Amino acid sequence: MELWDASTGQAISSLRHDGTVTDAYFVHNGTGIITVSDDKCLRLWDSVSGALVAILRGHDDVILQARMSPDETRVITTSKDKTIRLWDVSTGTSARIMQLWDAPIRTRDSILIDSQQSYSAAFSPGEPRAVVSTSGKTAQIWSSFGGEGTVVLSGHESSVLSARFSPDGTRIVTASADNSARVWDARTGRQISQLNGHEGVIWMANFSPDGSKVVTASDDLTARIWDLATGQTTTLRGHEHQVLTAKYSPDGTKILTASMDKAARIWDAKTGATIRILHGKDAMLDASFSPDGSLIATSSSDRAAQVWRADSGEMIAVLRGHEDDVTSVSFSPSGDRIVSASADGTARIWDVGTHSTLAVLRGHAIQGRHTVTNASFSSDASLIVTSSHDGTTRIWDAQKIPKGSLFAVACNWLPNHDLADIEKAFSFAKLGAICNEGQPLPTAKIYPRIERDERLRKFDDAIAASPGDAYLFSLRADVESDIGDFDGAMADYSQAIKLDPKAYNALNGRCFAAVLADKVTQKTLSDCDESLRLRPKDAAILDSRGFSNLRLGRFSEAMSDFEAAISIKRDLASSLYGRGIARLAVGNSVAGADDINLAKRLDPKAIETLLSVGIK
Repeated sequence: MELWDASTGQAISSLRHDGTVTDAYFVHNGTGIITVSDDKCLRLWDSVSGALVAILRGHDDVILQARMSPDETRVITTSKDKTIRLWDVSTGTSARIMQLWDAPIRTRDSILIDSQQSYSAAFSPGEPRAVVSTSGKTAQIWSSFGGEGTVVLSGHESSVLSARFSPDGTRIVTASADNSARVWDARTGRQISQLNGHEGVIWMANFSPDGSKVVTASDDLTARIWDLATGQTTTLRGHEHQVLTAKYSPDGTKILTASMDKAARIWDAKTGATIRILHGKDAMLDASFSPDGSLIATSSSDRAAQVWRADSGEMIAVLRGHEDDVTSVSFSPSGDRIVSASADGTARIWDVGTHSTLAVLRGHAIQGRHTVTNASFSSDASLIVTSSHDGTTRIWDAQKIPKGSLFAVACNWLPNHDLADIEKAFSFAKLGAICNEGQPLPTAKIYPRIERDERLRKFDDAIAASPGDAYLFSLRADVESDIGDFDGAMADYSQAIKLDPKAYNALNGRCFAAVLADKVTQKTLSDCDESLRLRPKDAAILDSRGFSNLRLGRFSEAMSDFEAAISIKRDLASSLYGRGIARLAVGNSVAGADDINLAKRLDPKAIETLLSVGIK
C-alpha cells in the first residue's frame, strides 16, 4: 500500500502487508495509520516515517474493516471469520470477541446477510439486546460487547416463527412450526419449559405483563393461555380460521387475537370469554393494544392497517400507503406512533393523531416477495427493529423523522459516529443489508481504484454464491455505472431483469445507463416506461426518462418528464438541469439558464457527472 502527498501527488512511502490491504485510514490527527489485510492482521503505522508501530493478530480469516474509538484506546475489527473483535491498543490484545451468525459476511455494499429467513425480531426491555427468530429452527439473542455475546436458543424441530422477551428481560418465549412454544433463560439460553397442546403451527407467543403467563396463537383455530407456575391452560375458541396473533392488554386483563377469518377478537384473560369482535374486510394478520389500552391497531391483507377504539370497537382510521399485505403493526411506547411492516418490502411509521405517514423505511430487498415480517419500537422509542424474508434484520434510527434512516454504522460506513454509537449498533451483530447511504470512507479518496475494485470484487463473490439473486446483479450494476463501466452496468441490469422482469430499479438503471453511455434507443426508453408502470410517480424514473427523451431530441417530452419529477421532488438537481437544457434547446434561454444555475448550486457533483458524459 502506498502513502501519497495529497498536495503534490508524490509517493511518500510503502506500507507492506503480506496480502491485499482491505481497509486503511488515518488516526492520531493524521500522524498514524491503521491498515487491515487478508493476511489476517491489523497494523498500526507512523504516517510521518512510514514505520510499523504494532501488529495485532487473532482473526482467523480476512479482516474486512477496522475503526478506532474517539479516545484512541480501542479498535473494532470485522472479519470473514464471522467475528467482530474489540482490541486494546495499548496491549495489542483482543478485549472482546463477538461471534456472528454462520453466514457469509459482506461489507460496505452488502453487510452481514444471513442466508436464513428472519421471521420476527424484538428488543429486550431497557437493554441493548434483541432476539430474532429464523427459519433455521433457532432464535438468537444479540448482546452488546459488554454482555455475553450472541446466544443461540436451540431445541425446536422446525422454524421458529416468533420470539419475545418477558417484561423483565430475563426470559424469552418462542413459538414454532413444530406445534410447541418454549420458554428460555435469556442469559444462558437454557430451555426452562416446553408448552405442548396445540394441534397446529404456533404463530406467536407472548408473556403477560407480570410474566406469569404466556398466550399463544395457532393454526388449530385457537389461542391458549398458559400458567407457567401451575401448567394450567385456558383455550380461547371462536375464530373460524387460523389464529396468527395473540397479545395481552397492558393491564393484563384482556387478550387480543387476529385471525385469517377477517376478525380480531378481544377476550377476558381470566374467563376466556369473548368481549368484542372487530370485523375487517380481509384477513387480519396482526393486532396490538396501545400502551394505555385505549386503542387497537390491526393489520390486514387488504394493504392497510386500521385503528380502533378498544372500549367500543369503533374503527376510527384506516392507514393506507403500503402496496401489499400489512404483516405486523405495533405502537410506540408513548402511543403517539405506529410502525407497520409489509410484504411490499418496507416498514412505515405513522402518526396516531393525524393518521399520516411519517416515514417509509426502505432497504430490505423488494424483489422475490421478500416480506418484511415484523417491525417494533425499542423500549425508549429511539430505535425500530425490522425482520424480513430477505434474510436480514435491521435496526433503524426512529428519531430521524421523516428520513427514518438506517444506522449508518450498520452498513459499515461508520461516519460521524462515536464509539458508543458503534457499540450500540454492533450490539445487535447483524444489521442492515444493502448500504447506499452515508459518505464514502476516507480511503475512497486516497485510493479510489482500490476502493472501486474492492466493491466490485465483493459483489462478484456474492453473486457467485447467489447467482439467482436479481437484486445483487442490480446493485453491482449500480457500482459499475458509478465508476463509468456503462456497458458492464447494462449487462448486469439486463441479467437482473431476466431474473425478475418486475425489477423496476433494474429497468430504470438500464434506461439511465443508456443515457450515460449515449446509447439511448426506443428499447431503452421503453425500460423507463415499464419501470414507471410498475412504480408510478417515481421522480428518479421520470428523471431517467426525461434524459432519454433529451438524448433523442424530444425536447417537449423531456420537459414534461422533468417537470413531473420536479413536482414530486422540488430540489432534484438533475431534473432542473435537464429541464434547463431542454429550455435552451427550444429557445427559452433565460429560464433555461436559471434552471441550470440552480441545479449547479444544489448538487454540483451530479451536474459534473452529466457534463462529463456530454449532456450540456
